[in-house]
Amino acid sequence: MKTVGLIVASKSLLPYKNSTNIENYIHILKKAEVDLIVVVIGSSKEQTESMLKSKKMVIVYNPDTAASDLMSYVRAGIKKILHIQNEEQREEIPYEALFILQGDALAITSSILVKEQLLMKYCDAKILFPIIQGKKKYLPLIRFNILQDICDYDGEDGLKGALDQFEEETVYMKVDDYEITQDIETPAKYTYR
Repeated sequence: MKTVGLIVASKSLLPYKNSTNIENYIHILKKAEVDLIVVVIGSSKEQTESMLKSKKMVIVYNPDTAASDLMSYVRAGIKKILHIQNEEQREEIPYEALFILQGDALAITSSILVKEQLLMKYCDAKILFPIIQGKKKYLPLIRFNILQDICDYDGEDGLKGALDQFEEETVYMKVDDYEITQDIETPAKYTYR
């Protein structure tokens, strides 16, 4: 399955283990054999670009940083990804699905992403969500054919509302992986493990 990883990096330079949270996500996405990585950055543009310049990925600047909501970052990333798909890589095999990773939310493993890709390959779901202890975790894998609908969503519930439009076409994947439960938003969790 040809996939894209969209990292929403509103807080991109948080330390995590021996690097930053964003560098960790890039490593995990590459380990999961994601085909294209797009990082949407906000206010720390120069620092983030400098840190990521040696990595093979696409960097998108969110011009709407005043809004500072997750959906504005997701929208900027999706617009760039659709442009790449429709203009720059028109002759290539199309992408099929997109991961959305919040740059300051979860500690994850590549095994979760690989499991999502395998399940999505064999089901008709438009969205696949990992769940742990009965709760959705923000590592959704989303089919490309609904990205424009998500980008166009302008309701009050942001990304949650955009994804909820497809509730009846969403599949949930139970995850027993401990690391998905770790929130790295708080300083005490930055150096988890």
